Amino acid sequence: MLDQPRLLLEGPFREKFLGVLEALARPPRSGSRYRPNDRFRNELAPSLIWIYEHATSDKAKVPRWLPHSGAYGGKFYRFACAVRQCLYDCVPEVRAALPASDGALAQELQHHWPEND
Repeated sequence: MLDQPRLLLEGPFREKFLGVLEALARPPRSGSRYRPNDRFRNELAPSLIWIYEHATSDKAKVPRWLPHSGAYGGKFYRFACAVRQCLYDCVPEVRAALPASDGALAQELQHHWPEND
């Protein structure tokens, strides 16, 4: 299990993920209707879901609000938070495309699931 993430960073997956990071780092085109999180939603979120499911063999699940803790939770959500923080710390070129906080990340990820899921 611990070697799986390393295996995902080889070959075609590596090429695809580097393409996603390049798309996130690219400044938005002027004159286009642009929302700051469009690139995250369209490029990175689907990749995070795919990576999580292939690395863990578990289905990624929508982040859920945990009222008793006052925060979002779930294994996939914790994984996505760790990736977001790593990208924020190590790849400054993509910072503008990342959600500003873990809560904003949860809200962006929720757009990838049907409302009743």
